[in-house]
Amino acid sequence: MPDSIDSQAFLKLCEMSIDNMYELEALGALLEQKGLITKQEIIDLVPSLKQKTPPAPVVEPIYFFRPSPFPTPFPPFENVAPTN
Repeated sequence: MPDSIDSQAFLKLCEMSIDNMYELEALGALLEQKGLITKQEIIDLVPSLKQKTPPAPVVEPIYFFRPSPFPTPFPPFENVAPTN
């Protein structure tokens, strides 16, 4: 079973992804302002770049919490014989 991921590391990865998105948007806007490329040219380029990039390998899902080693929190009571 995979280990749980550190929540701080996960949040840092999310922040890095969002920062990367803003940086790419700023770069595209700057190139467009300078007249070097249009937004439509960027949009048209994306599918060809995706085709050149190999797909990411399939990995097992990451669990944030490890499942309990105990089957249930309480034992089943319906088959328990009364004690005197």
